[in-house]
Amino acid sequence: MFLKKLKEFDEYIESYFILQFEQNGNNLRFKMQINFKNSTKLYVKEIIIDGNKRKYGYQWLDSKNKLICRWDNAPDWPKITTYPHHKHLKDEKNILPSDNIEFSTIIKEIIGMMQ
Repeated sequence: MFLKKLKEFDEYIESYFILQFEQNGNNLRFKMQINFKNSTKLYVKEIIIDGNKRKYGYQWLDSKNKLICRWDNAPDWPKITTYPHHKHLKDEKNILPSDNIEFSTIIKEIIGMMQ
């Protein structure tokens, strides 16, 4: 699923590495690093539990490993209107609402922010 969607954005991607792939029945653990041609990188973490509960984290870093944006659904900001979905923009403390997003949505948003 992830690799097939990556092909759509090939012109922006320098390389990618699958760091972890474990599947056991309806459970999945997946981690990937994507290096973009503009020297930024995205760390992808997707966990599926019992086929329906999803935990995710997408961390986009600049060429000096400074946070550009991180999207996740860790239940650590209960006052966010989109709880537990949220994003950290340029700073861990800058918390903003975010929808429950999918892999291709994140890539499209990153490419939009690059341009």
